[in-house]
Amino acid sequence: MLEMTKDDIWDIKNRQQTQIKLDILGKYLRAWAIIIGSHFPQAYFVDCFAGRGKYHYGERKDSVLGSPIIGIETSLKVRELKLKKGLKFDLNIIAIESEKESLVSLRRFTKEANPNSETKIEIIESEFGIALPQVLKEISGIPAFFFIDPYGIKGVTKESIDLIVNRIGSTEIFLN
Repeated sequence: MLEMTKDDIWDIKNRQQTQIKLDILGKYLRAWAIIIGSHFPQAYFVDCFAGRGKYHYGERKDSVLGSPIIGIETSLKVRELKLKKGLKFDLNIIAIESEKESLVSLRRFTKEANPNSETKIEIIESEFGIALPQVLKEISGIPAFFFIDPYGIKGVTKESIDLIVNRIGSTEIFLN
């Protein structure tokens, strides 16, 4: 388990921009999924740098939902909303992460957030640029929301962005 230190990148107590970004992601993804779910039976949330799934807030360890868990919660809520209207809609999650320590937590937190496996979640252990071509092939033609939020600028190339922009299918990109 990750130990909390003064420089812990997963502690966002003093990183208001990260807190705001996660809030925006949750609201935006939900609105997007509701609209897409009125026209398509499924879509994908592709979290290109998924991280460990939860953040710390000072001494409150693992208390703030990260992007992949926001994706799962959105999937479950929008599915329920659509079912009430007689529509079937699945927001599937693809989480790409390369850091071994983060993957352990990511797998645990995604299982906790989706205990009944209602949402299809695929966790890919890879660098973003390496995983991207196969992901794009897998979801070709299906609406997708790409969340591209690396720690720093590592791994995001113009070529990667071009592949996403030029894919077949409705595409939404949240790039930080």
